[in-house]
Amino acid sequence: MAKKDVTPYPGPYYINPKIDEKQVLETKEKYCDNDIRIKAVPYSVEENESGGLTVSIAGS
Repeated sequence: MAKKDVTPYPGPYYINPKIDEKQVLETKEKYCDNDIRIKAVPYSVEENESGGLTVSIAGS
């Protein structure tokens, strides 16, 4: 399929992932001018009082 025969994808091209809702990028049968980039999900690892590790994913 040639580029001229395909609808361009208007964006977004930079995505912030969400933990509480599904995100769908409507790219089916569309032409993308750029890569779609998904930002990393923030996480941290800390030692806890029991000598183990506590992992926080997408937390504050």
